[in-house]
Amino acid sequence: MARMISRRDMLRFMGLGGSAALLGACQPKVVEKIVKETVVVEKEVEKVVEKVVKEAVEVEKEVTRVVEQVVEKTVVVEKAKTFEGDLSIWFSYGDKSGGGLGMANLEEAFNEMHPDVTTKMVYGAGQDKWLPALAAGNPPDVLLVFVNHLTTLAHRGALMDITPFIERDSIDMSVFWPIALKQTSWKDRYYAIIHHPHAWVLWYNSVAMKEVGLDPKQTAESWDDLYEWGMEMSKKDGDDYSQLGYYPIQGFWATQHIFGNGGALVSEDGHNCLIESPESEEALDWVAKVVTDVCGGYENISAFLEANPAPTGQKNAYWVWPWGSLGMMYQGNWVTNSIRTQNPEMEWEAGRYPGGPQNKGNYTVLSGSHMMTIPVGAKRWELGWEFLKLLGSVRGSEAVMANTEDICGRSDVAKRPDLVAAHLGREKMLGIFESANYIDSPWHPITMEIQAEITRMGERFLTGEMPVKQALSEAQRRIQEALDDFWATA
Repeated sequence: MARMISRRDMLRFMGLGGSAALLGACQPKVVEKIVKETVVVEKEVEKVVEKVVKEAVEVEKEVTRVVEQVVEKTVVVEKAKTFEGDLSIWFSYGDKSGGGLGMANLEEAFNEMHPDVTTKMVYGAGQDKWLPALAAGNPPDVLLVFVNHLTTLAHRGALMDITPFIERDSIDMSVFWPIALKQTSWKDRYYAIIHHPHAWVLWYNSVAMKEVGLDPKQTAESWDDLYEWGMEMSKKDGDDYSQLGYYPIQGFWATQHIFGNGGALVSEDGHNCLIESPESEEALDWVAKVVTDVCGGYENISAFLEANPAPTGQKNAYWVWPWGSLGMMYQGNWVTNSIRTQNPEMEWEAGRYPGGPQNKGNYTVLSGSHMMTIPVGAKRWELGWEFLKLLGSVRGSEAVMANTEDICGRSDVAKRPDLVAAHLGREKMLGIFESANYIDSPWHPITMEIQAEITRMGERFLTGEMPVKQALSEAQRRIQEALDDFWATA
């Protein structure tokens, strides 16, 4: 049974407190008793539960008699009612665009397959809603989480291991993007099916590049290229910038640049923080230089976006990008949606991020994902698996890609010519997805806490609170303390 989580533990899970205490839920007894058809026991059983389940799944008759102790140990359902009733599905998307449109398509497909099931789709169900539900032992049947949740929840036993389902139904996992497979597994077990992955991209404004004599088809091969091209494309009217040549600090930018220069965050065994290194210091010094020289300083970036909003009023780079006031930008593949909806006539290119001085000739492509899971304690876990199985099928992948710029988790479907041609930018993105080589979050049970410290570190040196070396040292100390605390109780 799942224990209740205190407010302090919840804050730790979200990376806002000390070490991640997180979900201390123990695995419900039914989780490993996975049966697709009705469990039948026709004789008295007094052996261990594992033997009971093994015997039970080999029988395919109507239930005639079930020993009480077996009922307590495993879920038994009548075959005729397996695919009837309600199925609760929670996700953080809204219902007007993006992933929410994909979920609506999935619901329609699922209802056609299972007309006797009532799907209860809960939009806008973010971490603030599902974390208390998991802690209270009353989760939905299917839950969408992000990549930075997976390791924590899987390690703490809050998600069902779906590997037995995959093996039982002979699901071919090789059809998924390799980086997506890594993101849905923990310690060689699968806990999720990808809804859609994403990749972080280096965006080029073709018009801005042509204006300074640069070829927009030529991608940057080094950080020197990024700096020099950014300096050439930055424009000023008096003291104010009318165009920023390169905007490098979005999303997990510190992680991106540390990896890009051959650095690391945590040791392979997960016990030691490695962020304080010459590679990290060189990478972050370079970012600080770009922010100062190319962008006019950290404060000027906010002032620039405030003074150059999108015509619709939004004042962040995602919406500003299609209107030409940024020369290059580091952002995710989802920017194609902003281009399509704001200014589809924009001329642009996209490519992989080049390696730093210590990693020349290599490219860094960070990837994350949104994925569907079955929480431990779900009442309709067998039906939940049917939803996940649909998501991972050709039909489910088509549903995810039908009305959005998202690229599904199955590479075979994502590369289909009809789907590639149907939406802006997919052809340019496929090669980037293919070469994704890093997960955009620290791959550790306290990933959210580690990432929070990395974000805090970046703000400290960009705002001038402390120099890069000191900020790195402080992050090293705090992350190592969190790791030690975690392993002391793990």
